[in-house]
Amino acid sequence: MAESGYWDDCSVCRGGRKKIKECPCGGTSYEFYQIIENKEYQPYFQAYILHHDLQVGDGVPNHDYMIWNQRKWRTFKRINDIPDDCPVSDEEEKQFENWLFSTAPVKQLNLF
Repeated sequence: MAESGYWDDCSVCRGGRKKIKECPCGGTSYEFYQIIENKEYQPYFQAYILHHDLQVGDGVPNHDYMIWNQRKWRTFKRINDIPDDCPVSDEEEKQFENWLFSTAPVKQLNLF
């Protein structure tokens, strides 16, 4: 909670990002992932961190990550002539993961 007693990310109060909760003012807040040093994240989220140049302590609304991931999958499938409604093989999933990292800006994963 913010010093004022309201949630930092309330849609009405407009602050930072905390956890999903109803603010005393009647607004709502949004769930998010917070970047924690030395935490093991799954590879897709590691790629998201690189693509967005996030640092320890930064918060990511989970819907932003999910939308980004969906768009990356659509782009990957389009590039590789895989129909949108077609499931991918284990090999294609590994190719997707490699592609995510190959398209990220060159940065060191010093958080992991």
